[in-house]
Amino acid sequence: MKAQGTMEFVMIFVILLLALSLGAWMSLQKSAEISRAKLALESGMILDDVAGKINTALLEGSGFRVKAFLPDKISGIDYSIAVRANTVVISFSSGIDYFKKFLTQNITGSFVRGVNIIENLGGTIRITQ
Repeated sequence: MKAQGTMEFVMIFVILLLALSLGAWMSLQKSAEISRAKLALESGMILDDVAGKINTALLEGSGFRVKAFLPDKISGIDYSIAVRANTVVISFSSGIDYFKKFLTQNITGSFVRGVNIIENLGGTIRITQ
């Protein structure tokens, strides 16, 4: 009789341990999903800001200049930012890229982390630090 009670206790303990393990695994999966969504959101906000300022500089005409600030990290992760034709691209070492198009291909210079100056010089957009 005592052995049966011990066996039942062990079975209940194993079932509870499996349920706890499943809950922990699901929590970890959701946490990773939230991290990816946060990275996409923050990258999108930066891209919207930069592309919007490039478009504004283009539409305002020659002589217009505006500052754009780029953070050191996005969601605590290092990144690179580049201009390719009429697209600004944020890339992460994990192979994830986010991009946003803007109105002109007539652009020179490159972005750095920190303060960047976007200016319209006779229809050409120039990015300097």
